[in-house]
Amino acid sequence: MLSSQLPAHLASGDVHLASLDPRWDGTMVPSKLEGIFFSGRPVLFTGSATSSIGRWILESGAGWVCAPGDVGAHEAAMREALDPVVRARMGVAARAYAERHFKRAINVPRVAGILTGGVESGAGRAEG
Repeated sequence: MLSSQLPAHLASGDVHLASLDPRWDGTMVPSKLEGIFFSGRPVLFTGSATSSIGRWILESGAGWVCAPGDVGAHEAAMREALDPVVRARMGVAARAYAERHFKRAINVPRVAGILTGGVESGAGRAEG
């Protein structure tokens, strides 16, 4: 897929699914989450609520965070996701969060500052 096609591809889904084994908390963040948030679609995440992904979703109101193996939570999230009004509200929240936290113009200077020792890492960002 061409990168120019990615926004339309991400916007084609009603709800995105993402997962991360809690054993990986603090070591990685799937990069697809930023694109999903920019697409204005909600996310059903299976993983830890204390991971970066879990925190971003909970802070933004952009979806659902379900612990691995919690079938009841997944069923409840999927039932709620059937409502187009809920999906639209969460999608707007996802896009707004992306605009505030994931834009290149915001993060490139921040990362450069971290690498040169001029700025400390902030809360709500990827851990590494």
